[in-house]
Amino acid sequence: MRSANSAVNETRVLAGLRKTALFASQSLLFLGDGIPGGGGQGGRNRRVVIAEERVCGVCHKRIGGSVVAVLPDSVVVHYGCLGRSAAAGAGGASVSVNGSASRALSPAGESIRSGYGQWGRAGG
Repeated sequence: MRSANSAVNETRVLAGLRKTALFASQSLLFLGDGIPGGGGQGGRNRRVVIAEERVCGVCHKRIGGSVVAVLPDSVVVHYGCLGRSAAAGAGGASVSVNGSASRALSPAGESIRSGYGQWGRAGG
């Protein structure tokens, strides 16, 4: 009886530790490292200003009103050029298709979803 209770309690403790680790990794991903004075450039919470003259980091064409993706080193590329940036290694960054290394944005700056993986969270 004690061994059964001990096993259940151990499972509960491990589940709690996993939830804590997941929360910590998600907060690091979304909010960054939390160092003050970082200019809000941490995690997926960063903002990129796209001016009229800004060009794609891969094809070097004007961004305009296109849907864009922002690489981890703040290089802005067309959404269509995202796959080519991974193959060519544009900006020295590796890009994963599941969205863990880049974020796709609509022209309004909102996160969008792709059929290839999760690019943003619904409602956030």
